[in-house]
Amino acid sequence: MRFRAKTYPRLAGFLLTSDIILLEPASKDIPTSRPSSPTPGRKTLGHPPPMNHPPPLYFLPAVLTPAQTRFLDAQKKDAETIVTEEAVEWAEEKRKGLEEVVELRRKVEEAIEEAKRTKKEELDAKADEKMELEDSNMPEKAPETEPSVSHSAKEKEEDPEEARPAAPLMDAEDTIEY
Repeated sequence: MRFRAKTYPRLAGFLLTSDIILLEPASKDIPTSRPSSPTPGRKTLGHPPPMNHPPPLYFLPAVLTPAQTRFLDAQKKDAETIVTEEAVEWAEEKRKGLEEVVELRRKVEEAIEEAKRTKKEELDAKADEKMELEDSNMPEKAPETEPSVSHSAKEKEEDPEEARPAAPLMDAEDTIEY
């Protein structure tokens, strides 16, 4: 886009060896500039020039005839119009593209939120099923009573020193003499 915007108007100031310049246009139906490209609905200069052998050359005579001056003036006006139209079209396409990107991002965010919500609902449903399964598998609880503990175990809990094993008694044979 930038390249075309710079080069079209500059190239419009030159003639091509393939240009057909009429001395006096007989009517307004006869073009005074290069023919448009075959692209429907868009008027362009004939750039790049047609591929003939030998290829057409850009040139600018030192002294222009009145027909060449008219031809170049019309060609420059066409080039400016084309560049302006293309810039407007490009700006519109860019605006539409940016709007589309914003819309796609919004849709992606909505899809992510929906996926999170669905995943949370699935996890909640699985947790509920697991709780129901555990509740159905558990036997009915008996009323809570204090667990039975032996009398000796209670004493051990109360006095930690007594809970230690006593040192073995020594016999006379076990004594050490020095």
